[in-house]
Amino acid sequence: MFRVFTCLTGEHDWRLVVLAGIVCLLASLVAVSLFHRARASSGRVRRAWLALAGAATGCGIWATHFIAMLAYEPAITVAYDVGRTMLSLVVAIAVTTIGLALAANGSSRWAAPIGGAIVGAGIAAMHYLGMSALQMPGHLIWSIDLVTVSIALGVLFASAALPVAVRREDVTGTLIAAGLLTLAILSHHFTAMGAAQIAADPQLQFNDYVLSPGTLALAIAAATIAMLGMSLVGAIADGYLAARKRQFAQAHQQLIEDSAKKLREQNVRLDTALNNMSQGLCMFDSNEQIVVFNRRFLEMHKLSPQVVKPGCKLRELIQHRKDVGPLDADPDQYYREIIDNIRHGKTTTWQVKTTEARRIQVFNQPMLGGGWVTTHEDVTERHRAEEQVREQKLQLDTALNNISQGLLMFDADARLILCNRRYRELYDLPADVVKPGITLQELLVLRKAKGTFQRDPETYIAELRAALAEGKPVTLTLELGDGRIISIENHPMPDGRWVSTHEDITEQRRAEKQLREQKLQLDTALNNMSQGLNMFDAAGRLVVWNERYLRMYGLSAEVVKPGCTVDELVHARIASGTFFAVNPDEYAAELRAAMEKRELTRS
Repeated sequence: MFRVFTCLTGEHDWRLVVLAGIVCLLASLVAVSLFHRARASSGRVRRAWLALAGAATGCGIWATHFIAMLAYEPAITVAYDVGRTMLSLVVAIAVTTIGLALAANGSSRWAAPIGGAIVGAGIAAMHYLGMSALQMPGHLIWSIDLVTVSIALGVLFASAALPVAVRREDVTGTLIAAGLLTLAILSHHFTAMGAAQIAADPQLQFNDYVLSPGTLALAIAAATIAMLGMSLVGAIADGYLAARKRQFAQAHQQLIEDSAKKLREQNVRLDTALNNMSQGLCMFDSNEQIVVFNRRFLEMHKLSPQVVKPGCKLRELIQHRKDVGPLDADPDQYYREIIDNIRHGKTTTWQVKTTEARRIQVFNQPMLGGGWVTTHEDVTERHRAEEQVREQKLQLDTALNNISQGLLMFDADARLILCNRRYRELYDLPADVVKPGITLQELLVLRKAKGTFQRDPETYIAELRAALAEGKPVTLTLELGDGRIISIENHPMPDGRWVSTHEDITEQRRAEKQLREQKLQLDTALNNMSQGLNMFDAAGRLVVWNERYLRMYGLSAEVVKPGCTVDELVHARIASGTFFAVNPDEYAAELRAAMEKRELTRS
């Protein structure tokens, strides 16, 4: 090792040695940083980063070697073979790339140390191939012991550097790994230089393809620029990728947060919708297990949330419904009916009557995959309302069908809404034809064919609707061919509908005629009597009188009329000069008193 120290202190320019160390450290930092980027990526991107890391490491080793060779000051003139000098650079890049790739891709715990050993071997290969490019009037004599030590040092430190780079990617880890790699390169180089001695041989000549130290300096500068360029490219790419990674991570995190927020909002909306449904809802999967249900389902059947929850089996649910009371059915039979229908893909609906006399409408809808959704609706009140409506309709129909008038109702389009039995009986119309939906024109055409309508249907309808449009009731009396007399009244409604009543007034007209005839006969008898006659009601007002009475006292029909009092008749007679010479007031009072006592009076 004294030979190494002597070589380093006596045969090298320390300024260039320091420069070589700085270049080596920078190259090692770049190599470790690029190695970290390679490990953080995959596929083709990882291969690209490894190639760049291998190139940076190989250039760093090569530049360090030849800067240190420029610092070497032997006592003779030296030059460098072009081919071997370039080959040493290629070998350095290739071997270190292989070592870095093994360390980055290997899954074994020994992958990183073995990869580091390969890098150390690449350092040695580059050094000794580079030394073989040395051209001078002499021969190199090697110390095998120091050569072995130089190789061992390079392999040892490189084997330590890559495991650190694999395990730690922070700044401290990067510095330690880069320092170890720098030690691997420098310890190998200067130990190997101590292993070499020059034996002068003036007969040896330089070949035609050699590099002078100045040209080598340019080559080293180019390699250093390339290494720094790769460092710059790596740094820019690393910054760009890191920024893109941060942006992607932020966007990804924001997307996750937004998705989670939207999912929460959707879940809230879904829960709100489910728990505010009027129906109870429950969803089952293909294993007959509850997936989701709402609060109304529990309330409707008085179920416990400790029993009814996701994962609860259908059979367990049915048994629980039976245990708490409302289910009025055999659980096994009820279960089999549901499952049989679901397995056959049948959509079913039915009503279940509970032990509390409530009616539950159940609807089962199979889904793809074997699950199904069931909805339960309490229709007790609706059923009661429907029963009430049916009862009211029955009462209305009974009332309508037992009134003496025929009754119809038409909508604004003159279509029949309602018709009672009496109307059909009046005109001998069939019930299967005269029903809601038939038009008034069709109805009149049917009546015309039956002989119970004589006019033109279209003209009649036009006149009727014109009058109804003005809001006026339309009343008319028709005499049918069989002698019956029908009174018809049409009453409009605000929304365009109208009601029509048809009444057979034949007997009424006959009675009125008989009454008129009887009155005529009575009037004839009264007016042909020899006596004058008056009839008063209990209040003393005139009801009936005859013509003989008027002529007897010279009274006018304008004065003597129904409602006239005794006092008014007395004063009328006084005015006509036909009243007896008695006190008129006493006469009227006596007559009223006699009428009240129902006594016969004469005067």
